Amino acid sequence: MLERTKGRHTDAVEIKVLVRYDQYEKAKKAIAPYLVGENDEECFPWREAFPEFENDHSWAVCLRGARVKENMTQRELAMRLGISPANLSSMEHGKRPIGKEMAKRIADILSVDYRCFL
Repeated sequence: MLERTKGRHTDAVEIKVLVRYDQYEKAKKAIAPYLVGENDEECFPWREAFPEFENDHSWAVCLRGARVKENMTQRELAMRLGISPANLSSMEHGKRPIGKEMAKRIADILSVDYRCFL
């Protein structure tokens, strides 16, 4: 029942590129026409866009978002973490805090910084 049934809908993708330091400006100019959100007017913290969620448990939002970004189900992530899907669900709904060690384990699997879960 917790399996994902729909794919993500997006009109943008994230690309990471390693460039030599002395070639940074040249590379930035070359890809500038294709970038999304590079202007200050387009980029701002999510808390400004959604102030009604200011008091929500941000670690839960980060966990759920990172899991969906990696196209993983709760069951898949729970299995890789060695915890029950119910435990993971509690974390994603803000009912159970995420400790530092668990945050590091989650971050390794989802390729994000562990501090967003604390």
